[in-house]
Amino acid sequence: EIARAAALDAVATRAQLNLGYVLHDRDPWADFAVTREALERSRRFGWRAWVAMATSNAAETAYLLGEWDWAVESIRSVLAAEPDPVDRGDLLGVDILFKAARGEDVEAQLTVVREDLGSTESALLQAEAAYFSAVGALAAGRIHETRTWARKSESFQSDFYCAEALAVDARAATWERDADGLRRALEQYERIGLRGARIDAE
Repeated sequence: EIARAAALDAVATRAQLNLGYVLHDRDPWADFAVTREALERSRRFGWRAWVAMATSNAAETAYLLGEWDWAVESIRSVLAAEPDPVDRGDLLGVDILFKAARGEDVEAQLTVVREDLGSTESALLQAEAAYFSAVGALAAGRIHETRTWARKSESFQSDFYCAEALAVDARAATWERDADGLRRALEQYERIGLRGARIDAE
């Protein structure tokens, strides 16, 4: 609010992106609103990197909220502008959430995501690539592979993707009737401390 009042648009946008990240598990609707506001400002000022980041973040939240048409169209729009490889990998990864849920083949797209994100030195981006790989494997029914990718994502200790990977790991454990594995995933999820409106609803 202070940054906006002082017309510090870049500071306000960065703050909103950070706030959306924090709100993702605690209050997804608030996250969606604040991140879309950051997206609109980024578009207005032509901040390409933040347009890509805000689109990715908002689309990932939209996946939870059922705003799929908005998310898919927004991702396509940014990809058409040919973002840099890391932003492309991030956007393609989020796009996989929707395609995998609809039963579409995502293997070729996952290859690009792993090349764009998995080859970086960033633990966050490597965790992200592993998480999307786990999602793709689960959708294809490759349960053992799902858990391998999920555990890899968890190993990077990124709270956000660790939480997402643990959720996928827990679903795979359920399919394998692995009660101990399911219990481990749920206990680790609780230790991360991200309980909020989303978790209580589930």
